[in-house]
Amino acid sequence: ALTVTTLAALMGSTTATADPGADRCRTFTPGADLHGCDLHGLNLSDAKLSRANLTGANLTHTKLTYAYLNGANLTGANLEGADLSRAYAEDAVLSDTNLRGASLQNTNLTYAHMPHTDLYRARMERAKMFGVILSRANIVGADLSEADMSGSDLSGANLQDSHLIGADLTASRLNDANLTGANLTHTDLVNAVLERTEFARADLSGASLNGAYAPGAGFADANLTGASIEGWTINFFTVFRGATWIDGRICKFLSQGACD
Repeated sequence: ALTVTTLAALMGSTTATADPGADRCRTFTPGADLHGCDLHGLNLSDAKLSRANLTGANLTHTKLTYAYLNGANLTGANLEGADLSRAYAEDAVLSDTNLRGASLQNTNLTYAHMPHTDLYRARMERAKMFGVILSRANIVGADLSEADMSGSDLSGANLQDSHLIGADLTASRLNDANLTGANLTHTDLVNAVLERTEFARADLSGASLNGAYAPGAGFADANLTGASIEGWTINFFTVFRGATWIDGRICKFLSQGACD
């Protein structure tokens, strides 16, 4: 069969050559090599891209609903505004990935590797994120309501003004994370590591912190009305200044180590 390259050679042309990356960047199969490809705005719904190499790819505003991205490598990819709702991305690698404003509702990200990922204002309601690694990630203003993040690593992550209403953070690591102004009403934080975690002005009403480890955590001006704290661990450096305590009383300005 004639190809563009063969035809050009037969005609003695040295200028007409085939683009070696053209076919590669349009091959959407498991294990495909799509690194650095420009795929922005494409409809890749239901695409079978398990174990695909998508490092550095441009996937801005790409539709990936129900796509299979199990074990795919999306390190450094740009998925700003992309729609990955209900996609299957178990064990996927998304470190240093741009997911600003992306839709990940009901997405399966179990055991995904996402350190330093940018999830600013991403929509992640009801996402399955058991065991996910999101250390040092930017999750400011994101909606993670009812997401299953049990056993996850969010150490050092920035979750300022995020929505975690009814989320499951059982046995998760949130040490040194910033949850200033976050909405954690009825959130499950049982046995979570909250060492030096910042909850200033956060709403933790009705949350469960039973067995949580929270030495040095900051709850200044936070709302803990109706929260459950049975068996939790705090120390003198745990701050409750101006917080609304579980019984509705306001902690004094100098409350530290206890709500006075």
